[in-house]
Amino acid sequence: LFYAKKGKTKTVWKGILSLKAFKIVLDAQSTTYKDFIEKVASESNKRFASAGPLIRDAARTGVPPIEWHIYLLRSPLLPEFSKDSQYLIANQASFSHWIKAVAALCKEKV
Repeated sequence: LFYAKKGKTKTVWKGILSLKAFKIVLDAQSTTYKDFIEKVASESNKRFASAGPLIRDAARTGVPPIEWHIYLLRSPLLPEFSKDSQYLIANQASFSHWIKAVAALCKEKV
């Protein structure tokens, strides 16, 4: 996650670094792409002040672009979503592909 920071002569992008990854639980049957973005923004805002508005704005405008790298724990039937696969949710289509695959596993929460 990056935020704009004014330097002496220009604005630069600075990264917000998480000390560790954190888990976000979603309902695979009913979570939409919009819900996903809101959940990530809300959970991130709990850990980093002002992260929520930055995520919402970047998701809405595409600037800076957000790369959502996701993975599923304990899901050997879906190797494309393993931690090593670096699956990227870049848009509605890639989100839908992922969440439909998860829903097909009949897991209520992911």
